[in-house]
Amino acid sequence: MLGAQRETTRRQLDAEKKKRTEGPRVESLNKRFSDTHERITLLEEMMRKIFTGYEYTKLRLFLFKGKDYHQY
Repeated sequence: MLGAQRETTRRQLDAEKKKRTEGPRVESLNKRFSDTHERITLLEEMMRKIFTGYEYTKLRLFLFKGKDYHQY
């Protein structure tokens, strides 16, 4: 959803820039694009931390239990 919003904003921004008009519309689109990109980056970072922590937890379970945790 955020990716689609970012791409739509990017297309709108490109269309406005082709008109060679700088103004509130271009500024608004630039801000919306930046905000959306920042939110996507934040979500990706949070997901990376979640999955990295999950993988670490699986490894610890395997090492400390001495057997495969999938058996439970």
